[in-house]
Amino acid sequence: MKLTLERIAFYLTCGSAAAILVSIAISQVLLGLAIATLLISKERIRFPPIKLPLALYFAWTIVSLLLSGAMRDGTPQIRKFLVFLILLLVYSTFHKVAEARWIVLLWTAVATLSAVRSLFQFARKYTEAAEQHQNFYDFYVGARITGFMSHWMTFGGQEMIVLLVLLAYLFWSGERRWKALGWVCAALLGVSLVLGWTRSIFLLGLPAGLLYLLWFWRRWLGLG
Repeated sequence: MKLTLERIAFYLTCGSAAAILVSIAISQVLLGLAIATLLISKERIRFPPIKLPLALYFAWTIVSLLLSGAMRDGTPQIRKFLVFLILLLVYSTFHKVAEARWIVLLWTAVATLSAVRSLFQFARKYTEAAEQHQNFYDFYVGARITGFMSHWMTFGGQEMIVLLVLLAYLFWSGERRWKALGWVCAALLGVSLVLGWTRSIFLLGLPAGLLYLLWFWRRWLGLG
């Protein structure tokens, strides 16, 4: 029974991590179920070795709220502390490299589906702008592609993170079975990311992350 509950907690954690790319509400429901299952299972709860910086972050956020003069407006940020339980869950329920690999592949699958949806969104917006004889930039900039999300900034940030994690997998993993498909997914994510026109992501965040990966994978590429 204990082993079953441990695995249920693991699958709920995976579901929460993957669902964040589709629905924040579903992800947080699964997060709550995962932490409850983990507690019931009596599995040893392990904290990642970032307790001090995390505690300082929480403390500084609370101090800034107390000094802000608008405590009621800032309380939603305090409630968001619960999201950091995902760190505890992953550190407690993931025990093998293969499990980490599968969550990367799951993220990639969901994010790629979201990217494909965004490509259809872009095509539809381009057609609508042409039919209405409007300048495409003016028509598009206020209502860009969002994939499964409700805002293009959220969508773009998710794509960037998943793409960088996927590239790390493609660069370093010795598992060859999914690599060809992984490169296809990376290309789709990259195209969608650029079409999102969120410049702070595809001109700043993504190049910085990619340079970091290249530096440790093939240093000469990073220097180039």
